[in-house]
Amino acid sequence: MHYRHLLIFLQNDKLADQTGTRVAYHKLLIKENDDCQYELDKLSEHDVMTYIHSIPSKDPSTEGIAKEDPYYRDIKYYHDFEAFLQVATEPYPLVPLDIARYFLLIAPMTLKKLNLLLNIAYHRYQFEEDEALFYYEYPITGLSTQFISLEDLPSRTIHHDNDKFSIPDDYMAPIMYRILFSEKKMNKPLFLQKIKQHYKEMSIDEILHDDFIDVSQFRSNNACNAHHHTT
Repeated sequence: MHYRHLLIFLQNDKLADQTGTRVAYHKLLIKENDDCQYELDKLSEHDVMTYIHSIPSKDPSTEGIAKEDPYYRDIKYYHDFEAFLQVATEPYPLVPLDIARYFLLIAPMTLKKLNLLLNIAYHRYQFEEDEALFYYEYPITGLSTQFISLEDLPSRTIHHDNDKFSIPDDYMAPIMYRILFSEKKMNKPLFLQKIKQHYKEMSIDEILHDDFIDVSQFRSNNACNAHHHTT
């Protein structure tokens, strides 16, 4: 017997958790007139952007399609649409990797500069808005393992050249979508653009001597150690 698997992914590359697990709604189409119009209409009502994959298979399980194509591995599949809808519509906090992706769209940079900009962005936003820009647990230390090993996932592809990392601007849409719709904070993209414009051409030494924000607190820790906060 032949089956057709219908997978609905979230366009904003939303994760089931902050470990990098992707989420998708799975519906097995058996009859010729089966579709997912109801599900797509409900997601559209909540302004949730999605993309769909339709996969023919002789195996009715998601394990079967994961064996056939590595793209479908390491995904948390939802078979209950209401549970998936809740995940798709609930507010979600930004984390350092979200902001790191944005900065790496701007210009190639080393991990040291990337972490310095994350520190600056975090503290400047907290000063201006009296709230956290993102949930800051730890510095970015392993982009090669967190991203480059996942090159088959387009919105996470990071290029590595001579100790500098970058993301092609082709992937602007999913990265910006996640920032735009995080907790519906429309001021966050404007703030990040300000940080980007000011620092993108500067070296680390120039940043440390710049008066846009007091970065003296970052000098002693080589601009890379994270400040632990919970929000």
